[in-house]
Amino acid sequence: MIRTILVDDEMLARNYIRGLVDWERHGFDIVGEASNGFEALALIEELSPQLVLADIHMAGMDGVALCKRLSELGGDVRTIVLSSYDNYDYVRETLRHGAVDYLLKHRVDGPGLTALLAKVKDEIEQSHRLRREETYLEKHWKLMNLELSRKYAKDLALGTEEELGRAIQYFANLSPIGARNLMLGVMQLANYALFTELLATQEKMKLSRSVADLCHQQFGELNGIVSDLEQGKYLFLFSFDREKSEYAMRQRLHACTQRIERSLLSLMNVKAVFGAFQPMRDVEGVRSVYERADGSLAEKQQLRWIDVESSAVGRQPAFTLGLGEERELQLALEQGDEAKTRSLIHGIFEAIRSRGATVQSIQLTVGELVSLAEKVWRKSGGKEATFYEGAYLTRSDLSRADRLDDIRNWTLSLFDALLGKLPRDSSDEGGSAYVKAAKSFVRQRYRENISLEQAAEHAGITASYLSRLFKQQAGVNFTDYLNQVRIEQAKQLIRHRQGTVKMKHLYKDVGFSSYNYFFKVFKDIVGMTPNSYANGPERRESGDGEAR
Repeated sequence: MIRTILVDDEMLARNYIRGLVDWERHGFDIVGEASNGFEALALIEELSPQLVLADIHMAGMDGVALCKRLSELGGDVRTIVLSSYDNYDYVRETLRHGAVDYLLKHRVDGPGLTALLAKVKDEIEQSHRLRREETYLEKHWKLMNLELSRKYAKDLALGTEEELGRAIQYFANLSPIGARNLMLGVMQLANYALFTELLATQEKMKLSRSVADLCHQQFGELNGIVSDLEQGKYLFLFSFDREKSEYAMRQRLHACTQRIERSLLSLMNVKAVFGAFQPMRDVEGVRSVYERADGSLAEKQQLRWIDVESSAVGRQPAFTLGLGEERELQLALEQGDEAKTRSLIHGIFEAIRSRGATVQSIQLTVGELVSLAEKVWRKSGGKEATFYEGAYLTRSDLSRADRLDDIRNWTLSLFDALLGKLPRDSSDEGGSAYVKAAKSFVRQRYRENISLEQAAEHAGITASYLSRLFKQQAGVNFTDYLNQVRIEQAKQLIRHRQGTVKMKHLYKDVGFSSYNYFFKVFKDIVGMTPNSYANGPERRESGDGEAR
């Protein structure tokens, strides 16, 4: 209830205002009355009301002076002024000092006062919500900003141009490490694909979070951020505002990375490799700095994964899947090109064989192939949790270099299964994986109250970026496409339920929130009302206008 006091030097006037509305029914509790401004101030201090209804003309302190004094005190009290005089000076002065409204006593009535009270109630409740939100932010800001910093650090390295711009603004204004005099480094967990191959998506996310948190705990006095870049790779940013010696910075970073490597190995049984940290004067040039750091990591990995069992002469780094091969294979999968996919996999295994078929090469490459297959499946929006029903190869299976052909054949069967279950959409040819994923999301969940933001999250990009891509590649905006899919499903239901479909219920079955909106969209897209379509067999058989 909103605590209210009435202030008027005439008791009859106060009683009249009391009787105009059912105060309690509308959420107001009249907790006190006063006959002038001085009495009102004493009541306000004692009862802490949220609303004051005050007359203008009163002995001692009038309504104008009361409004001014309340404004000076700076409390959270709303004021409604009542007067028998339609005087502009009074109106101006009271409103200038924060009054919600100025009412003429001889014109005020129950409905008018009720409407004004509803407005005041909304303002007070909104003020309370804002205060709660501010309190929550003050209490939880440090943790929330840590999550924001991780998100925007990832956008610095891998985001779209739009996301990069927002990340730069964040680091310039809100980042806990600032935006200048930074050191950037990249860490990779060894054999990530292998030790996560049997984990569900949620388990992988939990593992990644645990790794990031454990790394952050080892920062000590260093001011830094660690961000998960997926697939076992992590970005590190450290601020050295007061440190002038790069040698001293690197010494402190070396000590920190040593602590991280020991902690990951002892607590999680995971080995990690760090590339060389790169200095960065500000975040504007982050992409080139990240590429140098990532390149340094790649060189370090090659040195780390040399096959220790090979001869001392002519040692070679273990074969791993190159970025170009991965992209080519992903494209073949998304296009449903079985021949190209199998040819690429045969080529990959021939490359492993030409390098001597070391255990490290086999384990790393198969792990990367499995990870790529799962990534493509997730983006496709498939209904099942997994596309492969067979048994996955174990680490022991992948240690048999003499059975390379069997391992290759198993890998081929894995990708055959993936190609067999990937959803096909002829109108998606040439479109990006993001738009395909969004379309698949719509087709799978059109019955629900889905949004562009949800589809973008499913596709792994921002809503604004997806909206632009969707319009460019699909030729319609996201909402129009969603409506096309829903109307096409409605047409199918009408065809399949000939004579039994109830139009007043059909709209719910295809995801619309109201029949009127469904009726309008159906008529706009199909060119006739749902009932006309149901009664026109030649229309039902045409199947025109399908959304793909």
